[in-house]
Parts: sequence; C-alpha cells; structure tokens
Amino acid sequence: VACVSYVYDNQQRQLARRLSELRGQSASVTVSVTLAPLNQVASMETLILRGDIGTVVRLAEAIVSETGVRHGHMNVVPLDPEMVRAA
Repeated sequence: VACVSYVYDNQQRQLARRLSELRGQSASVTVSVTLAPLNQVASMETLILRGDIGTVVRLAEAIVSETGVRHGHMNVVPLDPEMVRAA
C-alpha cells in the first residue's frame, strides 16, 4: 500500500482535470482520495493506493510530475502477502 500526498496550484489551467484523469486511469489501485483546500490558490490531495507496486509507483510519479503539482511525496508500506489476500 502507499500514500501519495501533494500540494497543487488549483489555478493551474486544467490541472484538476488532468489529475482526475490520471486517477481514473488507475482506478484499480485507488482506495481513497482526500482533498483539502489550503487557501485560494493551493489544495492538498492525499491518495491511498493498494496494488502492484509498479502501477502504484507509475501513478505517483505521473501525478507528482504534472506541471503545477508541488511538494509531492509517496510513502510505501509493504504488507505481508497474507494481509493483502484477506483484503
């Protein structure tokens, strides 16, 4: 599982739409999305992801590399395979 947190400029043209499309393309690994407006120009999103590490890393890298995304960070928490099967 992984948590991806990032702050983005919500006035950046079409950024919210591009982020939503990226998440939609990887819906199979997205468990949760939380959005918190920080002020008039910045918002913070946190994604909880679960699945193949390659897919998770590609999604995180694609999001953090979008123009207008600032301070992105991914925290990976490896799980015991038994815990993943039970979910």
